[in-house]
Amino acid sequence: MAVTFVNFKQTITTSKNFCMAKIRRVSFAENISYYVFNKCFCNQAVVQVLISPDRKVWTNDGLEIEVKPRELIILVPNYFSKYSTVAYKSAKPCHPAKLDIWFQMIRPPARKCFGVGNDPS
Repeated sequence: MAVTFVNFKQTITTSKNFCMAKIRRVSFAENISYYVFNKCFCNQAVVQVLISPDRKVWTNDGLEIEVKPRELIILVPNYFSKYSTVAYKSAKPCHPAKLDIWFQMIRPPARKCFGVGNDPS
């Protein structure tokens, strides 16, 4: 069966509280990865994969990971879910970091799973 490669990039700035990157519908995905690159030269960030069955109730899918300055890390969800995202915050309050977050997945062709990876609210 043919597959489609999905790739989205988002640039964010961290704050003292956890925020969520764009929420993705991933229920049809065969493979999912988040790449997080800390563009900052001195400030660190903390990230974590979140999963949800309905976009309302969220749970952590793994540990909080510290992203050092100029470091690229890869996050992969451990459990199946309908929705997924990355939560992010500054490692130290008042020390924001700028992050590039790539969401990548392989899924069946769009005609078989409309909206997968970029579900509207």
